[in-house]
Parts: sequence; C-alpha cells; structure tokens
Amino acid sequence: SMSSPVEVNVNDDDLLVVEGNQDEEVEDSSNVVPTLASAHDAMRLFYPEERQRETAPSEEFEKAMEIHLSFADVAFDLPIKPTTTTTSTPLCCCFRRCRQQKQPSAATSTTTMAKRKTILHPVSGSVPPGTILAIMGPSGCGKSSLLDILSGRKTTPWRGSVLYNGHPADDWTSRFVSYVSQGDLLCATLTVREELMFVSHLKADYSYLNDGDNNDDEDPIIRRVAKLREHHVDMLLRVLGLWHVRDSLIGGEKKRGISGGQRRRLTLAKGLVTGPSLLFGDEITSGLSATDSLLALRALRSMAAAFKMSFALVIHQPRIEVFWMFSSVLCFSYNGHAVYQGEPSLLVEYLSTAGFPRKPDEEAALPDRLLDLASANEPSAALLRTYESQIAPYVNDKIKHLPAGRSTRSIVLEHSKFFAQPHTPGSSSPFIAQLRSLQSRDWRQAVRDTEFLVVNYASSAIIGVVLGLAFFQTRSTNNVFAQSSFLFMASLTSALFSFNYLPTVISEKAMYAAECHGEKLYGSWAYSLS
Repeated sequence: SMSSPVEVNVNDDDLLVVEGNQDEEVEDSSNVVPTLASAHDAMRLFYPEERQRETAPSEEFEKAMEIHLSFADVAFDLPIKPTTTTTSTPLCCCFRRCRQQKQPSAATSTTTMAKRKTILHPVSGSVPPGTILAIMGPSGCGKSSLLDILSGRKTTPWRGSVLYNGHPADDWTSRFVSYVSQGDLLCATLTVREELMFVSHLKADYSYLNDGDNNDDEDPIIRRVAKLREHHVDMLLRVLGLWHVRDSLIGGEKKRGISGGQRRRLTLAKGLVTGPSLLFGDEITSGLSATDSLLALRALRSMAAAFKMSFALVIHQPRIEVFWMFSSVLCFSYNGHAVYQGEPSLLVEYLSTAGFPRKPDEEAALPDRLLDLASANEPSAALLRTYESQIAPYVNDKIKHLPAGRSTRSIVLEHSKFFAQPHTPGSSSPFIAQLRSLQSRDWRQAVRDTEFLVVNYASSAIIGVVLGLAFFQTRSTNNVFAQSSFLFMASLTSALFSFNYLPTVISEKAMYAAECHGEKLYGSWAYSLS
C-alpha cells in the first residue's frame, strides 16, 4: 500500500518529525524508532491521501482522542477467612472413679470475627489527555489492583469512582480503552506482520468507511478496508520500530525468533491496533534491557504527543532515562498508601520537604531511592504525612472541580471518524471472519512446523499401510467379524492420532484464554472448529 519513502529528520528534542508524502516509505532502520511530533504529522503518516481529504482538520483529529481519566477515593480490600480455635477440656485423671470416662472429652470452639485486609488505601488522581502516568511501588502494594480497577477488569468489589471525561464507565467504554498484559502471548510460527494483521482482522472494525458510499457494490469498500488496514498496520510497525523485522518469525522455545524487546513492542502494537484513546499496561518493561525499555517508552511518548493518547502503566524500577519520560508518577508504599504523585522533576524537592535531602550523585538512582523509601517503615510514614498534608488536598480539589466532557457514546462516535473501532460492545467479529482467520493461522502453523508435519504424515501413512495389509480384501469376504474389526481399528487409530495435537492445545492454553476470554477476539466454537 506504500509507494515511495518518507524522509525522517531528528530534531533537538529527540522526536522524529515525519516530512514528505504520506505514501512514501520510511527508510529501514533497526536502531531508530520513528516518532511523531503533532496530530498533523500523525494524519500525514497514518492516512493515505484520499482518506485525508475526507477527514476533518488535525484539530478535530486531535480532539477525537482526548479522554480525561479521573479516579476518586479508589480503595480495595479482601476478606480474611475467620479462624476457629478449639479448646479441649481434659478428662478426669482418675478414670476408675469418673462415671463419664466413656464419654468424649468436652470441647469449646471460638470463631473470631471476619476481618478484611486492605490492599489499596483510598487514592485519587487523574490522567489528562496526551500524558503517561507511571504507577510505581514495592511488590504487593496494590499497583496491579489499581490498574485493574481503572481499566474495568476488576471483578471483585471495590470502593471509589472512576470517570471518563466526568462520566462513569458503560458498555461503550471498552471501545476506546485497551489493556496490555504483562506476558507476551504470541504465536511462534507467525511473522511479526502476520500476528498484527491477525489481531487487526478480529479486533478492528472499519465499518465507518461505509459512510458516504451510496453505491451497492461492496467490492470497492472491501478493497478500501483492506488497503487502509494494511496501511495502519505498516505504520504502527514503523512507529514501534518493528518494520525491519516485519517478515521475521516471532519464534519461541523451539525456534529462535525476534528479541525480547521486539516481542514486548509487538504486544504493545496489538493493544494499539484500534487506536485507543486510553491504554493500560501492566509492567510492560519487565524483563527488558535498559535499551529496549527506552525504545518502548519513546514510542509511547510519541503516540501520546501525536494522538493525545493517555497511558497508565505499572512500572517496576525504571532507569532514569525512562523515568524522565513520564508525565507524572504515582508511587505507593509497601502497605498500599500513596506517598507521591506528581511530575518526576519535582520529586527531589518533595523528598527534601519530607526530610530526605538530596544526596550527591543521586539523580541517576532517583527511582531506586524512591522505591527504597517507600519499602521501609519509618521513611514511608514520613512520606505519607507529607503526601496527606501537601499533595492529597490539591489532588482532591482538582478532581472535584474537573468539568464534565463528552459522554462515552459521543466519544466513540467522534473517534470512529478517524480510527478503526472494536466491534459492537460485548461482541466479537462475525463468526465466519473468526473461523477464516483462525484456520489461516492454523494452516500457517502446520506448514511451518515441518518436524510435526513430517512425523504426523509419515506415521499416518505407515499405520495406514499396516492396517491395509492386515485387513487386505476384507470387503470381498462375507466375514462380518473381520469387517467390524477393521472399522473398530480404523476408528481407534483415528482417535489415537488426535492425541498428537494435545501438546499444541496445552501450549496454546494461555494464549487461548487471553484471546478468547480476555480480548474477546473469537469464540470457543470458532476455535474448536478451526
């Protein structure tokens, strides 16, 4: 779908500004991640020329993405199972003189009242459009619980309120919100581009291209959808620095493929394939090298700047270069209290106010020092007192006076003018599309797994020859026992050969759960029939 290259220049702010025709190709580079500087650049890069003439100016394009997430007094706790203590009354020591020596010993049981363990104490905050919120803290402090609550994935009861542009979540919220889990659940036998196209076919709905088309011929619309889908996927691969490995196999335990950082960026691309206004990520940099983490955050920062997308990310011990890329930081102590919320540049002054003055050469280890203070008992208590006296009143007052914006339904309608949408709330793509995409993926897996293919077909041929020789000319005989024996052995052999696919089913169990129940890409019937 692309014809000639786009010229990419680097400015002083380390942002790459796209210049030239939007139908031109970006020069392949394995070390440079193309980023965007404005909504105008985003439109020029992500939309073909004919689509740009149909869309609104860049101001409306930028406005369509703006979602202001706010949360007030969000808290979460879990019940602790009541404990039962049993106290036995000893029997009389003189058994011969005791008349009740044959009766069991008396016992009294005491049941304690059910208690609740607080995972996350009340916290308030906001994620304005075009910003990146980093949620930090020691293990077990409630970071993932807060992320699940904000993204609407928490199924157990919690307290507080979460608002999108001043409105509560509803069925339309899932159409502009995306979630990226911690693990990389990818198909090892697909290429990078095939994996992203598979998700796009099942998740992204381009029905908005039907608007304004008065002809009854669907072929032009189908061609436009296919062309724009491929264009969006290619541009997303470029922005995330995966263009040079687009035709490389993802790989897995048996076969080497792309690197861990590239796998993580591909997982991010799967979450960005519908152009969400708000993306939640759970420890997206865990297990990555410092360079790979920097590349991933640089790509997200460019998406936030160009599309006004908002990001809420759980981060574990970022390096200092990554730390400065965040718009704001929300840090929790070991017991679930918020101890800092604000810009990274104000952290040193805040720590000094709390009684922890700046140390020499501390800047490079600033995130580590914050986590060390939040993990200890007395330092975290000092940070909590400073937070409740200085930051909490300001945050609560700011959340209270946030004006209400567009409703979630109007956000989706405005958003659909520019971006592919997830399918109707609570549903997946059509059943035929699910079956076709799954069969195409399974066929690629079977063809590329040559070892499994050779063993399966060779063993089937050998067993077929053995059965043929054992029951040779059985049909010409009138021996019903021999014919029924042949049918039994043929059925038994077919059933036993189905066990060859058990390792595949077991290895795809986690991926099936994430794609079918988590992202709702397809249904269980389509997966079983494919």
